Amino acid sequence: MKKILSALVLVIFAGIFNFCSANRYDDSPDYIFVTAGNMGYCYLYLPSVDVQEYNPPHYKIAGHFIHYGGLDGKTLTNIYKTIRYNWYTKETFQLENGSWKKSDVNGEIQPVRQNRKFADALFRAAYGMDFYGYWLEVILWKILVLWKFL
Repeated sequence: MKKILSALVLVIFAGIFNFCSANRYDDSPDYIFVTAGNMGYCYLYLPSVDVQEYNPPHYKIAGHFIHYGGLDGKTLTNIYKTIRYNWYTKETFQLENGSWKKSDVNGEIQPVRQNRKFADALFRAAYGMDFYGYWLEVILWKILVLWKFL
């Protein structure tokens, strides 16, 4: 009985580690992880980051994203994104099908959460800080203020 149980535990652990194994993009310094979903993983190819406009508070950055996964788990898709930023209003716009679409609403290609992750990844790669990261500071500040009144 112990041998059967040991073999079963070994098979379960082997399956878990195989399922959670890293792909070639996780270990590469040229890629940073952006997001994961039920259809795979998305990475930003760092050498492709191109700052096309630096005119604070307006920025325009482009870059290649790699989507690895799909139904077969091996599909590789290259996604080129160009994003405009307005630091004061915290708005981003993505070039979709030849026109600029506001990223803060559901777009034709990606929902809001994904759009913000792509925008944050490009901005972080170009300037070393998050674009939308200030929201966390605002929320924490509001919690601290509320805490004082409780």
